[in-house]
Amino acid sequence: MTITLDWSQLRYQHTVAVRTALLNRHAPATASKMLCALRRVLKEAQRLGLMNADDYARAVDLPSIKETRELKGRALSGAEIKAIMRVCEEEGTVIGKRDLAVIAILRSSGLRRGELVNLQWEDYSPRLISINYLEINFR
Repeated sequence: MTITLDWSQLRYQHTVAVRTALLNRHAPATASKMLCALRRVLKEAQRLGLMNADDYARAVDLPSIKETRELKGRALSGAEIKAIMRVCEEEGTVIGKRDLAVIAILRSSGLRRGELVNLQWEDYSPRLISINYLEINFR
């Protein structure tokens, strides 16, 4: 059985029903991605001349899906961070040294995880670390 849909015939009442169904069946992030895909398909229908600009504008004029997630975990105290660093140092392995360096950089530089992941060896200087517009002196 083949199911077909003439996307160019979708109007506001249809897309708002799709949005509601997506919110009822999926997590907000997933529903938002699917709604984005629907908007893009309708944009292509409009670009191909299958849908006029007014019908397109009305069909995609949907409220954004807001995602409200509570942060997981908790902030570590200074004592907890020092204890973790001490364990990494006492471990004496290469991985322990790497973990110690990662924690030290995150703790002292204000870098985000994504920024830390993108660091390259060339970014390292024993006296000055310069990342984008952030400069930190180590003496």
